[in-house]
Parts: sequence; C-alpha cells; structure tokens
Amino acid sequence: MEAGSTQWIGLVGQLVMIETLNYRKVFLEAISLYLEGTPQTVARARNIIASLGRPAPYTISDVLWGPYIGMLGGAEYFENRSELQRLARQLRNSDGFVRRVYLKFDFRPVMGPSELQWFNSLWQTAQFLMNALQLFGKDMREGNRNLVAEYERLRSNIRTVAKSIHLPKLEEENTVYEVIMQQSSAVLSDLDVKGIGSSARGLIPHGTYSVIASHQRLPVVPDAAGSLRAVAKALEALTGSEWLLLTVHASGHSTVVGVF
Repeated sequence: MEAGSTQWIGLVGQLVMIETLNYRKVFLEAISLYLEGTPQTVARARNIIASLGRPAPYTISDVLWGPYIGMLGGAEYFENRSELQRLARQLRNSDGFVRRVYLKFDFRPVMGPSELQWFNSLWQTAQFLMNALQLFGKDMREGNRNLVAEYERLRSNIRTVAKSIHLPKLEEENTVYEVIMQQSSAVLSDLDVKGIGSSARGLIPHGTYSVIASHQRLPVVPDAAGSLRAVAKALEALTGSEWLLLTVHASGHSTVVGVF
C-alpha cells in the first residue's frame, strides 16, 4: 500500500466499547489529565494526543481511532467537561465499540501492484457473473457448461492471486479495501453458479457476513444472487462509484468488520 492522505466520506459512528488497549488507555489518560483542569495537566494531555500520531491511512484502526485523536486535540472538545466525562464512561463500557463508515472512494491509486491485481480479478469475476445473471436469469439453474467453465477459471485466478497477498494478522492493521476484498473473495470463490438464479438460500460461505452486518440490517440471509449483487456493490464502492456501509465492531481483543 502506498502512503496517502485519508479521505473518508460520510464518517459517522456510535461509541459503545473499546478494548484495543493502546488507544483506549492513552485516551483515558488524556481525558483524566484534561479533567484535572490545571494548565500543566492540560498541556500534558495535549502533548500525549499530539505525540500519539494518526493510525496508518485507510486502515480499520484509522476508522476506529482516527476521529478521536482529532477531537481530543481540539480546544472546543477538551474544554467541554461534560463531553469528556461522557467519553470516559463510553471508553470504560463493556458492551462493545461500534463504528459505521459510509464509504465511496477510489482506492485503486493507493493499492500496490499485487493488491490491484487482486482487485481486478474480483472485479472481472463479479462483472462476468452479473452479466450472466442478467442474461440467463433463472435459466442458469439448469447449468451452462461454458459459463461454469469460465467461472471455474475466474475463481481459480482469485484464489491464486489472494494467496500471494500477505495481510497483517491483526484485523485493525488491514486496510478497508483489503478487508472488503477478503470478504468478496470468500463469496466469489464459493458460489453455486448453477443455482445462482434460483431462490434457494444459505449459499453464502459461513462467516462472510458478520453478526452486525447480516442480522441487524438484513431480515433474511441473501441467496447466491443476493450475495453476488452485494459483492458487486462493495467493489464499486472501492472505485468511488457506489456507496457502501462498513461496520466495525471491536470487542475484547478482537475486531469484526461487516461489509455487506
């Protein structure tokens, strides 16, 4: 990933719980110093926030913590005692931390060569299947040898390219587009193309949809066609041509990202 400035569009969120220890502890320490209210403690708190630095651009960590670095470094926020107390309570809460981002940004210029190759393999597969779905509709459930053969080639390419990508082990260190491409790969490499036009459900790979993303926003688990449309929309969001809701849930020492 190449360096670049973060440009989030439509960032919104609700703070419920944080357990990523470094940022959580630093924020609580700074808030405690702000609440003491002396010139010395305020200066110390501002220095702590200033020296913290912003997380790497486009990462899940940036989604979770970046906005609070800006807020706690601004006078209009740290001079508001009630807001500081509210934030401290939220940071100590044990119910979970949820942040939602409405995403519409062209990430391709900041992708490295292997990441761009990965994206292109996903894009090509999604477009092929979307075109096939539009042309054949429910007739696809009878199977089409040429279509199936081409899909086998495309998904084999996705798997090959994805294996060559070395991603950070910690979810928060992954970029937004890497997480979206991981989940898109899980769907696009495991679709039943013979049944993609049918109304059968349960064709989504287990774990592709987080609890937050599926059960709170979707009344039913989408069928294969629904999975395909969701992936196509997510990939379009990475080109800046479609809006996508990204949900990040941090609880304990784990982070779950819901895309679709």
